[in-house]
Parts: sequence; structure tokens; C-alpha cells
Amino acid sequence: MAILVLMIPMMLIIGGLMLYGLVWAIRSGQFDELEDEKYRMFDDAELAHIRATVPPHRP
Repeated sequence: MAILVLMIPMMLIIGGLMLYGLVWAIRSGQFDELEDEKYRMFDDAELAHIRATVPPHRP
């Protein structure tokens, strides 16, 4: 029973820190445009840069 005196405040502090981290991430834009990352491989400018730097394959 004495351990609850220690564990409950610790869990409240940890939960508060996690909530603070979530709020910070949302406000700083960490979750903005999540869908754009999967389309980055189709970016023509990046693809052109890769083609310009990689030598052609010759069998």
C-alpha cells in the first residue's frame, strides 16, 4: 500500500509529460501533411537529380 504513495504521483508526472509532448508535436506541425511523404518518391525534380548523378548501367 505504501508503494501507491510513490507510484501514483510518478504516473501522473509521466502522463503529464506525455500529454505535453503530444500537444507540443501538434502545435509545432509534426503531424501536418502526413500523406505527402509517400508520394515523395514520385517527385520529378528529385528523380532528375538522381538520374544526373548516377552513371548509366552498361551490361
